[in-house]
Amino acid sequence: MKITLKKILFTGYAVLALLLAVFTAAGCAGKNAVKDGDYAVSVTGHNGPIELTVSFSTKKISAVTVTKESETDVLSDPALVDLPKKIVEANSLAVDSVSGATVTSSAVKYAVRQAIAQAGGNPADFEKPA
Repeated sequence: MKITLKKILFTGYAVLALLLAVFTAAGCAGKNAVKDGDYAVSVTGHNGPIELTVSFSTKKISAVTVTKESETDVLSDPALVDLPKKIVEANSLAVDSVSGATVTSSAVKYAVRQAIAQAGGNPADFEKPA
């Protein structure tokens, strides 16, 4: 059997391509790797506890629902209603906070981070803009 430079290069490229495919797949496997389900979280808002349920489906944030809160009416409404919708639409925490309701906005985002961790995911994977 004659070993030529061509055979050596071909084998080397084949091994390199296989290794690249394996490591690429392994790196992508952890991205947004959350378990489907509903996760209840309680965080401290401006006026007291805020309770939320965060749902995941097919590795995405499918719902963020505020179940209990004692924030200031009208002022905090955009942070409790609109912000969760934006997080779901973007499948990301990289959405703008609500001006005038910064503490409540931060609390909602923090709750979603906690839910991501509860679901076995890495919150940093959801910090990038969509």
